[in-house]
Amino acid sequence: MAVSRQEVTMSHESVPPTTGSIPAPSGRPSWGEAFGVLRVPNFRRFVSAYGVLVTSLSMQRIMLAWSVLEVSGDLTHVGLAVATQYLPMLLLGLPGGVVADRWSKRRTLLACQLGYLALAVAVLVIAFAQSLDLVAIYLFGALIGVVQAFHLPASQGIIGEMVSARAIPAAISLTSSAFQAGQVIGPALGGLLLAQLGTAWSWAVNLLVVAISMLLLLRVDRSRLTIRHRPPGDRTTVSEGLRYVARKPTLTIVLLLILIISICVYATPVFLTAYAEQEFRIGAAGYGMLTSIMAVGALAGAVLSAKRPAPTLAMILLFTVALGVSQAIMGLVYALALFSATLFIRGATSLFTTTAANSFVQLRTHPLMLGRVMSFYGIMMNGGMALGNLVIGALIAGFGVRPVMIAAGVLPAVLALAVWLFVRRSGPGAGRAER
Repeated sequence: MAVSRQEVTMSHESVPPTTGSIPAPSGRPSWGEAFGVLRVPNFRRFVSAYGVLVTSLSMQRIMLAWSVLEVSGDLTHVGLAVATQYLPMLLLGLPGGVVADRWSKRRTLLACQLGYLALAVAVLVIAFAQSLDLVAIYLFGALIGVVQAFHLPASQGIIGEMVSARAIPAAISLTSSAFQAGQVIGPALGGLLLAQLGTAWSWAVNLLVVAISMLLLLRVDRSRLTIRHRPPGDRTTVSEGLRYVARKPTLTIVLLLILIISICVYATPVFLTAYAEQEFRIGAAGYGMLTSIMAVGALAGAVLSAKRPAPTLAMILLFTVALGVSQAIMGLVYALALFSATLFIRGATSLFTTTAANSFVQLRTHPLMLGRVMSFYGIMMNGGMALGNLVIGALIAGFGVRPVMIAAGVLPAVLALAVWLFVRRSGPGAGRAER
């Protein structure tokens, strides 16, 4: 039987945006409940489209890096090409959150898909014309970043329109699984295509993958979404979002934790490149192997997270401690096999932490504020990774990779443990008034 669209007008009188949130589910879901969310047609179509899109974007990063090397032969330009994709998120992430809160998230996602498709067509034409120079590559990377700044808040916010509150943690974990699968498949597929077909035809296949993602997203049925309308005269501003987060200390703590983790722990390309080249001397192939091991661990962590109960602040803090400890242990390990095993664990704990933090933020945010709050989340993560790669790279050059790896693990672990002890001492009611 068809399910009609649920339209809800959220007023300030009924659920004040400064205090309201999604009712948090209680208890640990069964495996049937954890994966039962895939029986929701809209979510199944969305997560399929998302996984295919991430595969395409991961392919593009590999192909962009290779194109830069072909044009310039300079690794510095490779780093700059990657950086151009982060900068728009820092500049446009907040407006992207406002757009997600003010307009239809489904339409916003479709507009972003059209943007990805148009850019894929443009770079394909340029590649076949053999005019893909550094300026074109930097411009393409920057425009991809612009689209991502609007895509991220809408893609996070639409999950709550497709599934029930109890299913949100499982839905986020499965979305993370799709993301990790795309991160594993995309680079491997991109490298294979470059080796077998060359640059131009690789971009042709990339265009096909983007088109498939677009077709899957078009199948998301608007009539089955829970649409929440803003009350008449309500303003949707960045400052309102900032005030909202400032009034919720637990949200602020989690967002700052994500920033610290992104700076210290998620400088993965720099860490693994240094280990592959300087410590284990296993070259590019070994670097790819280490990246795949971590991605498989992250995928396992994302799948297991689907059965995790609704996250609490204490859970996120303890996951952060475990993540920092696993990172520090990697700095103490000298055997490649043991390092690889620890890297797998590090990948799993990183996904436990980020999926718990993501679920926590979504479940404790008023639905009409979700786009802006998730844009803050994206800025903390993307900005932290951009800053972390620069800082960690400079520190490794000065002190070596092992001491920096250990310090980068110890710092977030100690900070998270200190906050956990403070919250525990404050009593079980700490932060409850926010809800």
